[in-house]
Amino acid sequence: MAENTVTEAALHLVQSFREANQAVAESIIASQERNVKFAQSIFTSGMDILKSHMQGTQALVQQIERQTQQQQEAFQKLVQASMEVSKNLLYTPLSYYKQSLDASDTIGSV
Repeated sequence: MAENTVTEAALHLVQSFREANQAVAESIIASQERNVKFAQSIFTSGMDILKSHMQGTQALVQQIERQTQQQQEAFQKLVQASMEVSKNLLYTPLSYYKQSLDASDTIGSV
């Protein structure tokens, strides 16, 4: 009987160790699962942030392209207007000279 009691006590002790080890293992597994979910959420959040930055950068590049095109068009108009003014400045004396020649021809033929 004493032997039976010792065996039962030993079995009870082994069962208690097994249950404690099982609880520790389950706790470790749960902790690892939480760590994996945490790492995945950090990765997902990081990817979302990168996507957002990429979209913002693309919008900025498109805006800069539009503004650059508008600046080029404005510069072309400015250059054309400047060329027109320069041309007029060059031709004005010639125009007056031609008018004076025409006027002298008209006076000489009268």
